[in-house]
Amino acid sequence: ENISYYIKVTNNSAEEARILSVVDQLSPNFVVTSVELEQFGVVVTLDPSDYSLSVGNLLTIPSSTGPVILLPPASSVTIIINGYFN
Repeated sequence: ENISYYIKVTNNSAEEARILSVVDQLSPNFVVTSVELEQFGVVVTLDPSDYSLSVGNLLTIPSSTGPVILLPPASSVTIIINGYFN
């Protein structure tokens, strides 16, 4: 059965903000099938090289080579982590 985790990041300031990293410790038996970003109603699927997943299932977005994620003032981005339990 497919599962989706949602993480919402909100910028409440009057200035643009840059997401340096979002880190989430996933369950050891959770298998990531895709990671998506939703902003302003547009969903973009990240390439696996845009995030990192450690052996211990620690997810980091973006990876060291991943995209810069900018949040305009008073806006949000939702990170959608899709997968299943093994």
